[in-house]
Parts: sequence; C-alpha cells; structure tokens
Amino acid sequence: MRRISAPRIIAPILGKTERVKDRVYVVKTKAIVNRPYRVVCPDCGNNISLLTNEAGKTAKASCKKCHAVVFYRAVEKPSSGAGKNVVNTGISAPRIQAPILGKIEKVKDRVYVVKTKAIVNRPYRVVCPDCGTDISLLTNEAGRAKARCKKCKSVVYYKATDKESSTGINVGKKSVKAEDVKSGDDKPKRKTQKIAVPKGAVTWKQGRGLLSRTKVKLLKEGSNIIGRKDDTSPSDIMIEKDDEISRRSVAINVVYNDEKRDFIYELKVLRNTNPVYVNGRPVGHDEIVRLNYNDIICLGKTNVTFIQNKEKK
Repeated sequence: MRRISAPRIIAPILGKTERVKDRVYVVKTKAIVNRPYRVVCPDCGNNISLLTNEAGKTAKASCKKCHAVVFYRAVEKPSSGAGKNVVNTGISAPRIQAPILGKIEKVKDRVYVVKTKAIVNRPYRVVCPDCGTDISLLTNEAGRAKARCKKCKSVVYYKATDKESSTGINVGKKSVKAEDVKSGDDKPKRKTQKIAVPKGAVTWKQGRGLLSRTKVKLLKEGSNIIGRKDDTSPSDIMIEKDDEISRRSVAINVVYNDEKRDFIYELKVLRNTNPVYVNGRPVGHDEIVRLNYNDIICLGKTNVTFIQNKEKK
C-alpha cells in the first residue's frame, strides 16, 4: 500500500492577539479543530503554530524562540463566528484527508501504541481497532503524545519529532514500545538504567594441609578493609589462623570510573607493622597501588589473590 504524505501548507493567521500580561496573550477568534493556524508572536515576530483536536477546551501554544504563550479556543464545526477574522495569506488551509500514521499494536484492553513517529504540526490519523472510527493525531510538541477515540474512548500513544527523514515521514522507526506501558494503567513506564556492580573479589586458602579450604569474598563499592580476625577491631574481610597479619592491615578502595565505564581497584596499606607485598614488591605505609586481576597480595603467611568474579547473578 502506497503511503501518501500530508502536503506542506502555509497556515492562515487566526486573528489578532491581545496582551494579558508579560509574554501571555489571547486570541478571541475561534479556530476549527483539526485545522492548522498561526499567529505572529508580538514579542519576537516568530510564527506560532496553533493546532488542536479538542473542541470547547482552552488550548495554548508557545513561541519556540521567546517562549511567549498564546491561549485560544476551537469549535467542532465552522460557524458564523468561527474563523470570521482569519487573515487570508493567499493560500488557505484546505480540508485534507490525513494520512494513516502506521500500524498500531495492542498493549492491553483499549490501550494501543503506534511505532511510526509523526512530525509535529502535521495531521495524521489511525483507525480505532475497537470501533473503526478515525482517531486524529495532532501535536505541536516533540516527544510522547496520546490521542483518544471520541466514540469508544480507546487510547493511542505515539511519538512526534521536529525533524523529518528523507521520505518526509519517519517510517518504521519505533517510538513507543508495548512493554513501556504499565499493565495497571495507561501511562508509559520510565526506562530504568542498569546499575553497575563491582566484579572484583579476593580469594585465599585458610588452614594448611588436608584441612585447608578456599575462601572467596566479593568486594563492594567503596572501602574494603582486610585484616586479622579480631572482635575488638573488626575488618570487612577477616582472615583467621594467621597471627602475622596486622589488624585492619590494608584497604581496597573500589571506585567507578565514568570514562572507562568500569570500576578501578586501589590498595592502600593502613598498618605496616607486618610487611605487605604485592606481586613480591613491598608496599609502604599509606602507599597506594592500582590492582589488576590475578595480582597476589601477601599478608603475613597468607597469599590473597585479587580475581574477577565471573558468577552470574
């Protein structure tokens, strides 16, 4: 099926603007729903587009340049008063058959989404799957928008953009996903960002001979203090059965690096009463060493290996 794009037209001026207060204006001439109009901003002279698909309610539009606000009203059918003072610019706004924006996808009962993006200030329509009535899609703001069927009150979500693609309409670009809409109501979900979790861990053998066992401790973001087991001065990671390790001997600081998009691990010696070695090199008091995976930290008689935790949570 061939897609017919909406022709670009020069909208007529709706009427004269009257100042209410600073940067706030009203237009007394009533517009007609689903017809584009414009007014000239009194503050900067920029054109302000007026578009609405709701009759009777007060609508507003803002100037994209100076952000002045214009209030106006629209009616369903042309009357003797509606559009009476419209200034003709030579090209009137013809009544056109708005093109169908795209296929709609059902999210839940009476809630749908359209994957194709619309262009602001251009009229579109979709056919309501519940009752077959045309639903008008009109917006003058880029971003997420919604429209409601006047007959059965079904809701359709879609997105609009200021820029158009090479074809005039962003065909095939997904805007609102079905899974973005909550099952409890018809408001789309906010996408949550994934929280980075440190993958570093330390491992060592506790005990000797047949009674030895391997211990593994995951490192948390922030400070991780390692030392000899002592109830009076406990550490985050305590090593048993090695009296040659100082209490609260070293600290491994875990900090997230925005540029690398990963965590960095730095070892700092807190007490050098008993010597500390990293890969056989002695580390002095308050000295900081950047750790890499598989580095060996010697504390007393215990070799602690810094490893990458590969277990999937």
